[in-house]
Amino acid sequence: MVAAVLAASLFLAACSGTSHYQPDPAALQDFHGCSATAPFPADEGGQSQVPDKHGSVPEGLHPYRAVQCTWDPVHNVIREDHLDGDITDLLAALAEPSERGGEGVCNLRLEMTPELWLVNTVGEAANVQWPTDHCGKAKPGVSAALDALSIMQTAETPVARLAP
Repeated sequence: MVAAVLAASLFLAACSGTSHYQPDPAALQDFHGCSATAPFPADEGGQSQVPDKHGSVPEGLHPYRAVQCTWDPVHNVIREDHLDGDITDLLAALAEPSERGGEGVCNLRLEMTPELWLVNTVGEAANVQWPTDHCGKAKPGVSAALDALSIMQTAETPVARLAP
């Protein structure tokens, strides 16, 4: 009886295990668009400003700089920080696989991770996705790597919302 319960427990644990995956590569674009970070992004004609695609770092992109876009809901602005320095640790953190499933309790804490763009020397950019744990929360490696970079330039843009 004990053996049967143990075998069933091991089977269920194997079925509910954590799987790892890499998101599809981000689309390479001719711009980085912090305006897409706005909660209701639109241009003057009401068309969406959301980037074509975000995902993992695309092959062939050799970034030298990162751009972090953060929405400040108190002042209703998008803060755009151009970050410089050795981005080797950032690229390694972004290459970490995301998780699905798994065991453990997930909290309901709201998490707002900044949009992150990687830019190459000719101005092409990719909107990259932070790796997540089994609860869908950002893994800490990206944040730590961003903290190690220097802010070279900052800009704030007011957020224009769509009419209800």
